[in-house]
Amino acid sequence: MENLKIDKEFEMLIPSLTVDEYEQLKSNILSEGEIFNPIFTWNGYIIDGHHRYHILSEHPELKYKIVEKEFSSRFEVLSWICNNQLGRRNLTPENKKYLIGKRYEAEKMSHGGARRGAEFSTDQSGLLKNGMTTRQKIAAETKTSEGYVARAERFAKGVDAAEEAVPGIKEEILSGKIKKPEGVIANIAKAPEEERKSLTANLRLIQTYEKPLPEAIQKIMISTVEMRDIDTPVSDESMFESLDGTLKMHIQTYETFFVDESIFLKPENFSRTMAIMQQMIDYIASIKPEECDDSEH
Repeated sequence: MENLKIDKEFEMLIPSLTVDEYEQLKSNILSEGEIFNPIFTWNGYIIDGHHRYHILSEHPELKYKIVEKEFSSRFEVLSWICNNQLGRRNLTPENKKYLIGKRYEAEKMSHGGARRGAEFSTDQSGLLKNGMTTRQKIAAETKTSEGYVARAERFAKGVDAAEEAVPGIKEEILSGKIKKPEGVIANIAKAPEEERKSLTANLRLIQTYEKPLPEAIQKIMISTVEMRDIDTPVSDESMFESLDGTLKMHIQTYETFFVDESIFLKPENFSRTMAIMQQMIDYIASIKPEECDDSEH
């Protein structure tokens, strides 16, 4: 067991277990006295079986098996891990999208993207040996669409950028605790580095527009306190910074929809799009004090 090694990038692709799930897995293994499913490795690094390894570390008396896999590159390993995890039955939609995005990213690099900046490059035509593109191949194997695969990659990059800016938020996104449009998540990776922390922190803000204004403000203040250091007081300036970050996040979402998702601009959908956006205008009008007329602002 001392020869087994942990690679953080590999481990980060493994969906986390809840405390109850981990304890149940440990209980099942201890009752059997053996870890029946092998721990898969590549060059000594665990690529599947991280949870089993942690249980084994607590109980080294358990019997276990190791299966060493062979791959020609690190990118092939990343693709294998993603594809292997996609076979799990308890994945959230967010986790599935993240894994598909990471697999697409890894396979593009594996097929030459790292060298030539191409999306795939196993021959001069840019097609794989089966005549498909990397995106088409993954879409077919995951029973999704090419558009979904492309969006999944942008989503995965956004999740990684968010995790780098605010460690720990990745699990909140992939578990479904944080519910935000995929475009909002993807845009974090596109934003300047100095803006990513505030954009990521704003993912935790709870929308409470339907509630009375005083309660809405209270909820926002509570959320702001929770995402800052406990000793840091909430100031007027911090509230304005949070509001400004939220506005930028919404603008980026609309830009992504209009540029990447042309379905919103189709004639039959445009009126519905405008009706949704009109809700914000109506909300602003509903909270504006009567004494504040347009001539003063």
